[in-house]
Amino acid sequence: FKWHEYKVMIWADVLGRTFSLLLSFWICKDIVFQSLSEFILDLRESFDNIRVGINLMLSNIASSMIIGIVRMGIQWNWNIETFGKVSLTLSISNLLMTFLTAIG
Repeated sequence: FKWHEYKVMIWADVLGRTFSLLLSFWICKDIVFQSLSEFILDLRESFDNIRVGINLMLSNIASSMIIGIVRMGIQWNWNIETFGKVSLTLSISNLLMTFLTAIG
């Protein structure tokens, strides 16, 4: 294909996405085509999950901001060796905390 044949690529993308959507509808027909009462129950559960997920996301962002502020303070006040040691320690502890949160 040359650069001026972009319309073919767009049509191929749209057709591929349409085919995959229809195929997923067919595979998950028990989820897609359900009664209204089941849908409302699933909708309520989805909102509960979103409410909990927002709190977890905000706590993770706040944790990252606190660590970033500490790193900036160390970078401004001490030399590069101290920054490297503390930054490595913070990165390892952050990785460990993320891992423990994911499995727990």
